[in-house]
Amino acid sequence: MHKIVQIVTLSSGVILGAAMVQATGTQHPGPAAPDGQNNTGKGIILTNTQDETMEGLAGKWTVTEAAFGAFPPEATITMVFANGTLSGVAACNIYEATAGVDNGTLTLGPITLNSELCDTALLEAEVNFVRMLERSNRFEIAADGELTLFSLDFMMLKARR
Repeated sequence: MHKIVQIVTLSSGVILGAAMVQATGTQHPGPAAPDGQNNTGKGIILTNTQDETMEGLAGKWTVTEAAFGAFPPEATITMVFANGTLSGVAACNIYEATAGVDNGTLTLGPITLNSELCDTALLEAEVNFVRMLERSNRFEIAADGELTLFSLDFMMLKARR
């Protein structure tokens, strides 16, 4: 079974299909999304006590762990930091946001997703990934190289290169 993903921005959050995504990121007016894509209209600010730089985040990360349970085995979720952007695959669709680090603060612009057909399990994984990314407000890179995104002190996502 396939569903078409449609994203509509509301003042109370974002609707992805039938699932509600409450975004807590700072509201930023976003650029119009390219044809065939949808813009969630939210920006995200994540702080870091290690004064991390964009170079420290650069490269491709694969999400290995998530809050609220595992993603389906067929869901590959990536985060690629390069050339002032965060992009990747969110289980089914490709996403992109502007990204920059200044004094240990990572600022992401509105997330833009394309709207390809998705299997229900992948759609749910995608909704959960975007929800966790938008709710994150802090990040750390551990000595072993693992990237962790937090909402306050609660782990949202873990990723490895």
